Order: sequence, then C-alpha cells, then structure tokens
Amino acid sequence: MTLQEAENFINIELKGLWPDWNPTDAEARLWARELMKVDYNLTKNSISNWYIRQERTRKRPFLGQLRKLFRKTVADVEEQKELSEPVLLYEIVKESNIVKRFFKDHRTGEDVEYTSHPGQKFYLSRRNKLPVDPHNIEAEAENKRERFNQAYGGNHIIYRHWERLYSEFS
Repeated sequence: MTLQEAENFINIELKGLWPDWNPTDAEARLWARELMKVDYNLTKNSISNWYIRQERTRKRPFLGQLRKLFRKTVADVEEQKELSEPVLLYEIVKESNIVKRFFKDHRTGEDVEYTSHPGQKFYLSRRNKLPVDPHNIEAEAENKRERFNQAYGGNHIIYRHWERLYSEFS
C-alpha cells in the first residue's frame, strides 16, 4: 500500500478496532513503514480475523504481533498464487525451428548462448496437480511428439521442463 493508504489504515482500521490507542508520531511512522509492505484489503481482512479470534481485547495493537501476522498473510498469498499458476511441463519443437544465438552478458562480459525455439507448449493447470510419477508425463510427451512428427513432418524435440519441477521436490 502507499503511504497515504497506510496512514488511512492506521486512522480508520487500527484506531477503529483500538479506539483508546493514540500513537506517537514515531510509532505511527513505524506502523506506516510496515503497512506499506502489504496489501490494504488483505491486511484489513487479516487484522479483522485476528482481532475476532482474540480472547481479550487490548487497549492498543502491538506491531510485533501484527508483523508476524503480515508475514504469514503474505506467505500464504504467495503460496496460493504459486500453487494456482499454470506450470509449463514440456515443449515440442520442430528441430528445424531451433535457432542458436550468442550475446554478451552485460554483467560478466562473457558470451552466452541463447536458444530460440518457437514450439507448442503444454501446461499443467496448477502446480498442486503435478502427478506423483513423472513417467506419465514422459509417456504423454513422447506420444504427442510422435503425432507431431506424423502430422507436420520432420523431427520434433521435447524440452522437458518437468524434470526441473521434480528436482525441486527432492
């Protein structure tokens, strides 16, 4: 959130839940700095849920406790986002479409090889639906490669992105 949103959050949301709380300027700046790291609506919902679960109401919010809540909320959102994003399993590329290029890395000054290959990409709908056995993906990719060879002629290559995914889990 922006600085203005953080200030609004302090004045509307936090002071609304803890009406007796009157932060000093320095304390308000600390809160604003922490609040600027997170999303307004997500934080509002998280604090509301946290406040409801408390057994007793305090006279003021504690930044340390809520920082833990912010970190957990952000981590949960990132994990959900990662799990729900499509995952590239493999690409099937016609061998004649592969173009190798070289460029100079501006940081190291070294020549780096880059392979360009327009091809058909095959995705899995979500990371959390990754099959337990990668051999099923291999068989499916090989089957599709054979069909591409028959339909379009020439030799097609499989770029196996799933291998990287399974190495992350081991």
